[in-house]
Amino acid sequence: MSTLEQRYFGRDVSSSSLHHVYSFLTCRLAHSIPFSARERLMRYRSSCAQEFSAAAPRDQSTMDVFASHLFRFWDSVLGASPGPAWLGHPAVAEFTQITLHAMEGVLCRLEGYVILPTHVHVLYSQSLELRSGPTPTHVADALKHPVAHFASRLLELRGPFWQDGDYHRILRSRRELDSVRRYIRRDPVRAGLVGTPDEWLWSWERGELGRTD
Repeated sequence: MSTLEQRYFGRDVSSSSLHHVYSFLTCRLAHSIPFSARERLMRYRSSCAQEFSAAAPRDQSTMDVFASHLFRFWDSVLGASPGPAWLGHPAVAEFTQITLHAMEGVLCRLEGYVILPTHVHVLYSQSLELRSGPTPTHVADALKHPVAHFASRLLELRGPFWQDGDYHRILRSRRELDSVRRYIRRDPVRAGLVGTPDEWLWSWERGELGRTD
């Protein structure tokens, strides 16, 4: 698969009216979900699977809702994690911001992000006119590698900085896109870090979000 369309959709959509792909990426620190929480996550996944399989056939829409429910529960565990919180160091958070904005116009167009002590949420878009444009792995690596190097030197860390296996989701509608924007904006409030989204220093949102097709 050599084109951006095929990487995302598994088929050639060059003849369609689609011009941009909007993506939601989450990268989390190593050991940010404690072992004690894993059984709880597995039980929740099992209960969700039973609920959704009984309620509707496994079409794409149903699976998207299922994935959304799992992600929100998983993210709530991250927000309350007693594990490493290296991204909460002001110098590391600032460097993460700089690294994200360095991607602008090179790998993607940033639409918004929030940097929390244990993880980073990024909303970005890519033009399908790039054809052989960067994959989600390229975007994630461009963020993770420099931040890990900087933070490990600054904080004198040993071992892995990021957890393997990022969360990545393609947003296929304006409704999904708006939902993710609100989710990112309010995540510091849900985590109990601030009272209102505007109080959180380590977030950014594009004023004029590009139109989804």
